[in-house]
Order: sequence, then C-alpha cells, then structure tokens
Amino acid sequence: MPLLLFISALALYGIGKRTPAQFRRERFRRLFIPLVFGMLVIVPPQIYYEHIKEYNGYWDFYKDGFQFCPYRRKF
Repeated sequence: MPLLLFISALALYGIGKRTPAQFRRERFRRLFIPLVFGMLVIVPPQIYYEHIKEYNGYWDFYKDGFQFCPYRRKF
C-alpha cells in the first residue's frame, strides 16, 4: 500500500507541468477507459462461468448481464 501511495504522489507531482484540463484528460485516459474495458470485457465471463448452468450460451448470458440487477450467488 505505501508503494501505491508513493506512485500516486509521483503522478500528482507532475500536475505543476500541466494545466488542470490536461491533467483531467490524462487521468480519464489512464483510469476511466481501462475501467470501462474491464467492466465490459473482463468481468462478464467471470460471472458467466459462475452461472454457466443457467444459460444456453455466453451470448444468452451477455444480454441478461447488462440489466444491472444483482445476480443470485450460489454457495
């Protein structure tokens, strides 16, 4: 955790060399775009494999996966 905070501080140290708008654009590109990619590409297969017996195929699940309702978790 201290290393993560140190890296974050180094990234923020460079804000003096950029305008606030440039800084926001850079943060958006580095953080938001990978977040959306992960939510659309990485996470759905994990949930699908957890509920593989309830669906006829991955694309059948993918349509239901974006209804943004909590899924039933079986233990």
